Amino acid sequence: MSVPEFFNNNEIVYCSEQDFIIKAWGPILSEIFKQAKLTLRWGDTTMENTTAPFKVDLRVICTINGDRYDVGFVEFAKNFTASKAQKDRVKLILEGKEALNTVFKVIGKYVPDIEFYTLQIAGLKGHLISTTLQSNGLYTAQNINNRIRFPLTNNDIFDQTSHLMKAIIKFKVVMRNIYVDFKSGLIKRSIVGTMFEDK
Repeated sequence: MSVPEFFNNNEIVYCSEQDFIIKAWGPILSEIFKQAKLTLRWGDTTMENTTAPFKVDLRVICTINGDRYDVGFVEFAKNFTASKAQKDRVKLILEGKEALNTVFKVIGKYVPDIEFYTLQIAGLKGHLISTTLQSNGLYTAQNINNRIRFPLTNNDIFDQTSHLMKAIIKFKVVMRNIYVDFKSGLIKRSIVGTMFEDK
């Protein structure tokens, strides 16, 4: 097994942001999320059920009873320049905060152990970011694990690919958990509503 020609350092410098999305990240994300009951919404779009002004490159959405909810976001860039990296990180954290608020609103209460994951990617590298709401009302965001990246040499193939796949699968698992939280919250609201209607 060898590194594809696309990952050659001499070729990477000529790649656009779309090259990285179409040739590298898109196929992997699409394959991993194929059976997850989650929709990948590509292109600059705004999240559901919010007044947040930001558009993100990829939204991961669950659909429950015809209503759509955001469970994850991804921002792409060609490379990690300081200004672009900071701008994308702030955007993802603010979107994560908005999405967390939607989760708590649907559930009907604050749940301390819920994390909202986003993925910040530049070129062939990326960071998983976890946003949480602490009991004191402060939102916190932190990188999860080490930076992920596609292997650039044959020697990197096993370790880097394994780390990359584990990170993306973890991303999917957290989003599936939020999907379950949404579903259970909506079921409880429906049951409570029915009880009041019966009275």
